[in-house]
Amino acid sequence: MVKIEDVQELNKETKKEIESATREIKSGKYITHERLAEEMGF
Repeated sequence: MVKIEDVQELNKETKKEIESATREIKSGKYITHERLAEEMGF
């Protein structure tokens, strides 16, 4: 079964949001749950 989301292309705004989020993650603005747990000593 093919879902409609699988065949539609992302719109320009969504692509820009993904690119922005990727840059923020790479810059260290956000961290993973695993890293947070390590830093907090869990």
